Amino acid sequence: CSLESASGNHGVVSGDAAGCAASNGHFEDSNAGSGKTVSADVELSGADKSDYHLTSGTASTTADIDRADSTTTVTCGAGPFVYDGTAQTPCSAGVTGAGGLDEALSVDYSNNTHAGTASASAVYGGDANHTGSDDSQTFTIVKRDATASITAAGKTYDGSDSATIDSCSLESASGNHGVVSGDAVGCAASNGHFEDA
Repeated sequence: CSLESASGNHGVVSGDAAGCAASNGHFEDSNAGSGKTVSADVELSGADKSDYHLTSGTASTTADIDRADSTTTVTCGAGPFVYDGTAQTPCSAGVTGAGGLDEALSVDYSNNTHAGTASASAVYGGDANHTGSDDSQTFTIVKRDATASITAAGKTYDGSDSATIDSCSLESASGNHGVVSGDAVGCAASNGHFEDA
């Protein structure tokens, strides 16, 4: 806070100890923007203040309110996430920021159907008072267990334990086990042996 220098019958005489103090400063509103009006209450200060009179008990200027940072967070469940033939969507996302910003965001996924590493991401584009932000997380889709069954051909004793395998098949899906309906997966058997010759 400052007072004008002497000019005519206004302003502080050179050498006088007179100044001002400002309080209760406020922007015209709380939104981000450039060149916003700021007003405050002002009062005289200094040893010579009794020789002066303020023409107004308020003063104004302009200043900027910059946009605040936002924070986007993607959170994924603990798993395990077992391959089941469908897209896995175990994550959620939200954004927070100054002034009460607290919103849920949509999550975009990639590589989230088959076994392997999947990713989840979210983006907040920002608003009049907040900058944009983004976040991403990865999660693992584990391979599905399947138990194989075989059938074997009988034979006449020949002194060896070798066996001819007729077929190999995998169990159908049940819970987190077995082959998902529609998946093209089977099994092949080799090195067949009887328990003894």
